Amino acid sequence: ELGASYVDGITLNGSSILSSVTNLKVAATNATNSSGKSITLNEITKESGTYQVTYTIAFTYNGANITKTKTQTVIVS
Repeated sequence: ELGASYVDGITLNGSSILSSVTNLKVAATNATNSSGKSITLNEITKESGTYQVTYTIAFTYNGANITKTKTQTVIVS
């Protein structure tokens, strides 16, 4: 599972704002298998397949609390 230390960039209107971000938190909030069935994160490594993991990224920028989601494809062979 990826955490805040894996975030290598945050951009706004094409400019990097990562150095101005505070309270950065990253958490996996959902995982699905290739059939679209929800699974736990621990189930991803149990068998080969393609999985979608959704992360919630929360941070503060210029006094505003911002929350975004990002989905990552994970292939286990």
